Amino acid sequence: MAAKTRIEKQGPVAHLILDDADEKLNTLGKAMIGEMAAQVAALKADASVQAVVIRSAKASGFLAGANLVELQALSASNDPVKDGYEAAKAGQALMNAIEDLGKPTVAAVHGPALGGGCEVTLACTARVAALDSAKIGLPEVQLGILPGFGGSYRLPRLLTHATALPLILNSTNLDARRAFKAGLVDDVCPAQRLPEVAQALALELLKPGVRERLAAARGAKQPLLNRLLELAKGLVFSRARQGVLAKTHGAYPASLKVLELVQAHTPDRAASLEREAHGLGELLATDVSRNLVRLFFLGQDAKKQAGGVKGAAVARVTVLGAGFMGSGIAIPLVTKAKLPTALKESNLEVLGKALKKIRDHLGKSVAKRRLTPTEAARQFNLLSPGAESTDLARTDLVIEAVPEILDLKHKVFAELEDKVPVTAILASNTSTLPITDIAAPARHPERFVGMHFFSPAEVMPLVEVIPGARTSPQAVATVVELALKMGKIPVVVKDSPGFLVNRILLPYILEAVQLVDEGVPVDKVERAALGFGMPVGPLKLIGEVGVPVIQHVFSILQKHYSDHLPQPVWFRKAEFPDAFVRDAAGKLRVQATLIEGWVAKPDPGYPDADVQDRLFLVMLNEGARALAEGLVPEPGLLDLAMIYGTGFPPYRGGLLREADRRGLAACRDRLQALSAGAPWLKPSAGLVAAALKGSYY
Repeated sequence: MAAKTRIEKQGPVAHLILDDADEKLNTLGKAMIGEMAAQVAALKADASVQAVVIRSAKASGFLAGANLVELQALSASNDPVKDGYEAAKAGQALMNAIEDLGKPTVAAVHGPALGGGCEVTLACTARVAALDSAKIGLPEVQLGILPGFGGSYRLPRLLTHATALPLILNSTNLDARRAFKAGLVDDVCPAQRLPEVAQALALELLKPGVRERLAAARGAKQPLLNRLLELAKGLVFSRARQGVLAKTHGAYPASLKVLELVQAHTPDRAASLEREAHGLGELLATDVSRNLVRLFFLGQDAKKQAGGVKGAAVARVTVLGAGFMGSGIAIPLVTKAKLPTALKESNLEVLGKALKKIRDHLGKSVAKRRLTPTEAARQFNLLSPGAESTDLARTDLVIEAVPEILDLKHKVFAELEDKVPVTAILASNTSTLPITDIAAPARHPERFVGMHFFSPAEVMPLVEVIPGARTSPQAVATVVELALKMGKIPVVVKDSPGFLVNRILLPYILEAVQLVDEGVPVDKVERAALGFGMPVGPLKLIGEVGVPVIQHVFSILQKHYSDHLPQPVWFRKAEFPDAFVRDAAGKLRVQATLIEGWVAKPDPGYPDADVQDRLFLVMLNEGARALAEGLVPEPGLLDLAMIYGTGFPPYRGGLLREADRRGLAACRDRLQALSAGAPWLKPSAGLVAAALKGSYY
């Protein structure tokens, strides 16, 4: 095994350099922990070393966190509670050794210092961060665990409880400026100056009073209210608990465990870290943690869907249509991918609204100090808005975002083919129309591909990538790579009506409408979905997406899937849009009384479990069909798409993962029972076959 660290001396300062030769990223796995511990012991024994800088030689960053492959293996072991506890103790021993070195230590951070990487910095005397790349935080709660190497103990002591708890509970990653403002780092500088600035700070720390001055500066950065709340920590924990329960409804045990541990911590480091280690072991044994770690790996696997094919270079993008979707697509193009983007719209009023939306989005980032005004202006200036498409000859990729009308798309793309380079990729943000049909009249169908964003496009992570019958592998690879640059999760989906997510989501929405059509109160249906963990009720979702959009998707998909879709009467009611109104604050309200007046049926008194099962199992049934038809090659991609495209509760691990947990045979039998009087709920052939097999995973 190649070395993972080395020591370079610069006068009285030793630089402990992290550089795992076996990996692209430094991670804090068992081998790295062992090697770092040996190096720290050697530095302690070396009388010529007066101070230490810990930094990385990798361009990819400092320390990306714990080794998640090892973490996943711990959760799958015969005794994850014991094994997780022992792993935590090993990591804690390293952090304690750094903290107890007896010589000033400075962490020099560029790129990610997350999880265990952040915990290394917390054990140091001081921290310096690179302005252009540093990202520091404790995101363990996102994985269903907690900071187990001392992070839950040290971060509140470094800052305040009122400052530290939100950072842990929200898995917040801070850039250099925000970390400096919070007191998490003591200095910032350009990345190229990081070693020398850290060296200078290490030497400065040898002088009397410097540590105290830095500590005072950190304290002064804490808001006055947060400093006062240190005298009334009970209020901090009470409010934090209320916030956690409101956000997670108790479904994510890691957040509650963090609160429990941090509240129990005392200045007794050994006792506090002992509790933390036990907490990590307990959480590693939960299905929630296993599901969230698995979800992380599914996201990593999604980056490999191009099959080794290299995409074409994309230096300029054109978005055709500046409406709700087009403007939303433009935002991550300029803010994440940072690509020059032409935003083309013939309706100047629509274009003006789009520019205001994008400017407001950037303004919020400035207000939250995620961007400087200069950076926001630079990103906005990447846009080239206008009604004319005079610069199409220079574009590398076009994303069409016009209404879902096949003839209109044919017309738009026919004009495009005459104006763009022959190498340009033509992507359609269609949500239902097959790409093969859109590309049918094209002279070069090999460069046509679907790039289906979800609403709102600037927020929703998923992008379905849809090859047509003649789409080239390079076109697919190009849009997969572009989606990743935009900060999105791409899932390559077989070309078919509705693709994957809308095909599964529509039966869920229709089932909710059908339940109301049978007399079930609107609030009961909404509560069933929210109780399952969906982020918004299905009736409210109709209003958020828009009644015309939902009805249009229905009109297309029912031609192909009418044999297993309910046909609720009031879904086609002309007054349907009246069921959704926005209050003065812009919040959408579902007019339950109005809807129930249209239905005019008594409540059938279905048990809550029946309502919830119908909503979940109708999705499962359609997902089983989609997988059996090969819309995606494996169950994990379907689960990934449902979580990032619909908000399916991540803690459940995905649609098919949840079905496995319940038992596929039990799901089949439950559907069979529910299908009495509701024939569209009859178990699909795909689910029956999967039940015979026993599991999707």
